[in-house]
Amino acid sequence: MASHLDGTGYGTRPGDGIPFTIELLLRPSAFLQPGDAVADTAGRAWRFDGPRDWTAFDG
Repeated sequence: MASHLDGTGYGTRPGDGIPFTIELLLRPSAFLQPGDAVADTAGRAWRFDGPRDWTAFDG
């Protein structure tokens, strides 16, 4: 069984009739390096430490 915890549980199949919504959470970046700081659309600051590894500055 696929799980969102192991990264295999998410996928979209355009044309299958199931509606989905895409919400922009962070501005697109050409590239990020570990330690870079970014802000999300709500203004919350995050540190990028690697793919799927984000840390909020406010805990």
